[in-house]
Amino acid sequence: MNIYIRGPLAFETAERLYGENREFLEDRFAGFFLKQFERIRDDVCLSCSPEQYEYAAEISEGGIFRALWEMGDKLGCGLEAGLDLIPVRQEVVEILELFNESPYECASKGSWLIVSDKDYRSFSGSLELTWIGRTCDSRARMIIEGD
Repeated sequence: MNIYIRGPLAFETAERLYGENREFLEDRFAGFFLKQFERIRDDVCLSCSPEQYEYAAEISEGGIFRALWEMGDKLGCGLEAGLDLIPVRQEVVEILELFNESPYECASKGSWLIVSDKDYRSFSGSLELTWIGRTCDSRARMIIEGD
C-alpha cells in the first residue's frame, strides 16, 4: 500500500517557536520570508476522513518518524520510505534549524500520515497528498536517504 503525508510537516513546532521568539526571528529573517511562513497555516489540515483510507493518523509528538513506526505496529507491516520524499517547507526548516530541532521529530498537528491502496500520485483533485513510500510484507522499517 502507498504511504502519504497530508499537511505541512513540523509546522506546529515551528509555529510555537515563532510565537515564543518572534522578535529574534524578525531580526534574523526578512519580512517576506516570515509572511511566507505565516501562510503555511492555510495548508494545515484540521480534519481528515480516516474512514476513506486503510490508515490515517495525525502526526503528533515524536514527528513523522514516530508516526511511521506506530503505523507499522498498528498495521503489522514494514515500510520503505524516502527521507528526501518527506515534504518539509523551507521556511519551517530554517526556523527549526535555529533551535536545533529536527523537522522529522517535531510535533505536526494538522499533518496526517495516510496509508491507502489507491495511487493518489496522479490524482488531479483538490486532495493534496504527498507520496513518501509504501508498506511491505516484511516487518523491516526502512527510511532511505538518497537514491
